[in-house]
Amino acid sequence: MGHHVQIIAPRFVKPYVKSQKNDRNDAEAITDAVSRPTMRYVAINSVEQQDIQSMHRIRSLLMRDRIAQINQIRGLLAEYGVVIAQTPLKVRQQLPAILDDPDNELTALTRSMMHDMYERLTLLDTQIARYDDLILHAHMASALSQRLEKIRGVGPMIATAVIAAAGSATEFANGRQFAAWLGLTPRQHSSGGRQRLFGITKRGNGYWPSACPRCPMKARCSPSDSRRIRRWEHEHLLEAMQRRLDREPDAMTIRRSTVEHVFGTLKHWMGPAHFLTRTLRRVSTEMSLQVLAYNLKRVMNILGVAGTMKAMKMARS
Repeated sequence: MGHHVQIIAPRFVKPYVKSQKNDRNDAEAITDAVSRPTMRYVAINSVEQQDIQSMHRIRSLLMRDRIAQINQIRGLLAEYGVVIAQTPLKVRQQLPAILDDPDNELTALTRSMMHDMYERLTLLDTQIARYDDLILHAHMASALSQRLEKIRGVGPMIATAVIAAAGSATEFANGRQFAAWLGLTPRQHSSGGRQRLFGITKRGNGYWPSACPRCPMKARCSPSDSRRIRRWEHEHLLEAMQRRLDREPDAMTIRRSTVEHVFGTLKHWMGPAHFLTRTLRRVSTEMSLQVLAYNLKRVMNILGVAGTMKAMKMARS
């Protein structure tokens, strides 16, 4: 019929709804919204994208169910005086021994119920492993997902999640728009020409990958069991600093010998109290005297008092 169908996010249509909500006002709001030249539309997922997205959503549901199952097992056992550590590995290791221990306070009925919960926990582990394999196969079948895996810190789980949500990312004009869609930009509340930026908005999809425990970079990434797919707003500064350190591996040694040692000595001389003077000009003078005293002491340690006096007389003449 010559029509081009596009999807608008409901939150972009809501501001155009006048008065109360009904079909007529909704249709009018959609007409007003679609007439805006800067309106952003939702990309339509392909069948492959929907399949991968379904895998991730089902796997995420199974992960939540497993966490809830472990917490319920720990909570119910704690009522009988049996305490298990919080980690899932401890629950899997200790629960069979607890059920076989005749000396604890568990009744026969409780043991039977705990056995059922342990079987369900094992079933959830099996189902999660199956979806891990499905996601890995989808990753190996996608050339675009394998390209994303080449990025530092990105594995099959994150790569397929991005492919499922963003596809080829042709809807974004540049990387900044993609970062804003992910929620990696600071929240803005500017007015009257004054720029006010706050922390990261986190408006994007905070998918929690459980691939973290198997990631080879986990020890360098996060001490916790998992990590959300987020990026700090000042991460580029840390990356630039790391590149400088890679180019100059002795930079920190030079810093410690030329800056930190000097600062530590001056701080020890000045003591734990604040500056004795006030205002920037007086404080600057006080600090300059401390630095002068430090330099004089270093020179006297090197040349001696007589050598220092001789050098000062030569410099004055």
